[in-house]
Amino acid sequence: MKQATYSSGALITGLLTSAAVWLYAISEWGLLFGLLFGWIPALIAGVIIGLLWPLAVVLIIVIVLWVHNQNVKSEERFAIVAQCVEQYRTKITDSKALYYFDNGYAIYKKPDGQWGQQNPMK
Repeated sequence: MKQATYSSGALITGLLTSAAVWLYAISEWGLLFGLLFGWIPALIAGVIIGLLWPLAVVLIIVIVLWVHNQNVKSEERFAIVAQCVEQYRTKITDSKALYYFDNGYAIYKKPDGQWGQQNPMK
């Protein structure tokens, strides 16, 4: 039973790795050279990763958990930054510039270099 499980895992992992490496070779070397010569590194990588598939699976699980942990930390950081910015955002919302934009004013630069404003709504 253990031998069948190991062989099945090795076959599946080896084939997936070979396909991924071959596609990578095609993307890097172009269609002609990737198809003609990409099978060589694909075969080597497929055999090595196929034989070491339990280690590859554990490594993939560790990477996925690490990336998930980084995403959770960044969401927590985003919440902290949002709390800090909230007090300033309310001040910006009440600012004069926002008043002009809300009332339809357009702020533009005149040909003489001065700033002007106009209300196209009125």
